Amino acid sequence: MPIPLLSDDGLLPAGIHDCSIDEIKSAFGWYGSSGKRYRLFQKLVEYVDFVRDTELVVEIIVDGSFVTSKADPERYRQLRTRRP
Repeated sequence: MPIPLLSDDGLLPAGIHDCSIDEIKSAFGWYGSSGKRYRLFQKLVEYVDFVRDTELVVEIIVDGSFVTSKADPERYRQLRTRRP
């Protein structure tokens, strides 16, 4: 299921939205005036690649101003679920 459209306030609807890193890039990784959004996305990709190689992380939840319509977000927050 694709990432839902943002509200008029620039926020995602409440809930957890399953998606791929490519869907995150398409929705949040490319716009902004300073390039900060793109740099944050690149850091997220590096992190995802790292944890994928460990095979310890089951899922990553991305939150923060990165997943809003803010042109130059300050950061993303991530929460990960590890294998037991």
